[in-house]
Amino acid sequence: MFVLPLKASGAQTASTTGSAVQLSRDTYEEVIFVLDVTALATQAGDLLDVYIDVSPDGVTWFNSTHFTQILGNGAAAKIAAKVTKKGDFADPDAVLAITADAAAGVVRQLGIMPFVRYRSVIVDASTDDASFTYSLTGYYIE
Repeated sequence: MFVLPLKASGAQTASTTGSAVQLSRDTYEEVIFVLDVTALATQAGDLLDVYIDVSPDGVTWFNSTHFTQILGNGAAAKIAAKVTKKGDFADPDAVLAITADAAAGVVRQLGIMPFVRYRSVIVDASTDDASFTYSLTGYYIE
C-alpha cells in the first residue's frame, strides 16, 4: 500500500482546488480516498463539499468522486471512497455522463488516471467565516 497525501489536516474557510498530484506507480488496482473531518463550523447552513478529480494529462479534469456533504452543525466524520483501476470502462458498453460534478455521496468509476487532485466548496450560511478542519489522503493498493 502506498500513501497519497492530498490535503494535510488544517482549517479551511474558503473553497479551494488542490494541486495536481501525479501517481508514482501504475501497478495499483484501486485507490481508497479517506476524508477525515475533525472540526466543523457551527451553523446549520454551513456546508463542506469535497471532490476528487482525475486527469489523463494534468490539464483536462473529470470529477470522479463527491464525498457525502458535511453540515456545519454536524459531527466529525471519516468517509472513504474507492476508485478502481479499470472503473466502469472495463465494460465496453459503459457510458458515463460527466458534464457536471457527481451528486453528493457518489463515486463515478472513471478508473484511476495518472493525475489526481481535490476540490472543496465551502458555503457560509452567514458572514461568520465558516471553518472546517479536515485532511484528505489516498491509499493505493497493488
